[in-house]
Amino acid sequence: MNPSNFLLERKAHVVGYLEELCATIELTSSQLNRIETSYRAVGDHLVDCVALEGFVPRIFPQGSVRLGTTVRPIAPTQHFDVDLICKLEAAKLAHDQGQVHLLVGKALSEHEFYKKIVSVLKRGWRLEYADSAKFHLDVTPRCRTRGAALAVCLCPTEAESDGSLQILKDTQLGSASTRRSGPA
Repeated sequence: MNPSNFLLERKAHVVGYLEELCATIELTSSQLNRIETSYRAVGDHLVDCVALEGFVPRIFPQGSVRLGTTVRPIAPTQHFDVDLICKLEAAKLAHDQGQVHLLVGKALSEHEFYKKIVSVLKRGWRLEYADSAKFHLDVTPRCRTRGAALAVCLCPTEAESDGSLQILKDTQLGSASTRRSGPA
């Protein structure tokens, strides 16, 4: 056998094995669809919620769901962690981040289904779906805070699919933003 043919066959075998391995750890398309349906439903609720009137909430994924690098948890009993940002577009300057956190929690608690599965996190809220779903949504509110000299957001904005770091500077009531590209 020709050595170069042997190497090509060996490489093809290894690549095939790695593709099979990856297929076993990736989330299925039905799992991804269920996750997307769930976070879009949360976003729809927050948009329609009276508690967030005037904030214009938008929800979008961050982390592995956003980057398309999701994998199943190793242990069958573990749930997949879906990180979401709840961006408040027209956040009122009179509210600080803690107040916004409470408002989003109140909005989630007003929903008949979400109030049964919501729990507080340090920087957001968790929606723990049934064990059969095997995932939970972590919703982190995001807004500019009044008087903040420098706010660093380690999550991409909706338009930034490359995961770049966004640095926001607030100067009294005006603002400027700069972006540094590269993975977060």
